[in-house]
Amino acid sequence: MPYRIFVALLTGLLVGGIPLSNGTSSHAADKKSESKKSDSGQSDSGQSSKKGQNGRKDAADDSALDPPRDLTAEELLAKYRKSKNFRNGDQIARIESDAIVESSGLAVSRHSDDVLWTHNDSGDKPRLFAFDRAGRHLGELNVNGVRRAIDWEDIAAFELDDKPWLLIADVGDNSSSREYSLLYLCVEPKEANGSVDVDQTVRFAYDNGPHDCEAVAFDTTSRSIMFISKSWQPWCEVYVLPLPDKSEEGIVTARQIARLPIPGVTAGDISPDGQRLILLSYGKGYEFVREKDENWAETLSRPGTIVELPVRKQGEAICYDRQGKSLYLTSERRPSPLFFIPGIDSETNKH
Repeated sequence: MPYRIFVALLTGLLVGGIPLSNGTSSHAADKKSESKKSDSGQSDSGQSSKKGQNGRKDAADDSALDPPRDLTAEELLAKYRKSKNFRNGDQIARIESDAIVESSGLAVSRHSDDVLWTHNDSGDKPRLFAFDRAGRHLGELNVNGVRRAIDWEDIAAFELDDKPWLLIADVGDNSSSREYSLLYLCVEPKEANGSVDVDQTVRFAYDNGPHDCEAVAFDTTSRSIMFISKSWQPWCEVYVLPLPDKSEEGIVTARQIARLPIPGVTAGDISPDGQRLILLSYGKGYEFVREKDENWAETLSRPGTIVELPVRKQGEAICYDRQGKSLYLTSERRPSPLFFIPGIDSETNKH
């Protein structure tokens, strides 16, 4: 059988009708007590998993929904229409810290609309940087309990159980060879300087083998983490991991729920209300909006919309503002530019 046909058939088997867990936490595939110590130097801790809110099915109840089999990726992408949710964006600042060499993740603080967090790509110390919307450096936060930042690719900020959280995603895997990837959850401090302790370390693997990933988002409505693979093939894959219970040990499994015709996804975020997903590629943005009572598998089975973005050099970070209506972006250059894309119905349509 020709190799390309074999790969296509294998991909179809992997993404078609994959059953997900019926519970609210993922399956432990293997206990790795020794690896815990080497990864973060501490034991797992964090929040317990609960059922989704607003009557929506939990992420673990999602079923993988394939795109139409009679359409190629290019044909399906042609069905994406220009988004009407945003106005034209522009650069609003340059981040003044020289220590930010490759801004690879971005999140707006849950404490203030005027504070953003970022981190460098692979090769840096385990630390976060805070700055305001004018680009002014506010501080550097060392992440205690992480011995090595292997390949930090994204960060998410969210509120859960009446606490503000930061989720740091060590998920980069250019060679698609990691046995497992890492997530660090920290309670977001009010002060931008000093250090923060890791509250929970999550070790996870994908249900169909290793993948490079640069886009990670947290959905508070289903208490789950979403991962979008980075591939230069026509399709990317979307995985969901219900937030494991504090007591769960070992490597847990993120399960595929969708496939999208978007190559080169470099960042992502879910709006605070859990209704909107934004994905970033090197050229454009792509937004998906939930309809009432939909889970993400259902939403992602329909074409999204295209968000036109300012021209920038290798953009690898994007996030919603705290209202979930506008967007911030950075770019991997020094000094890193900060872009603002105002929402059409946001309270303020300019920075």
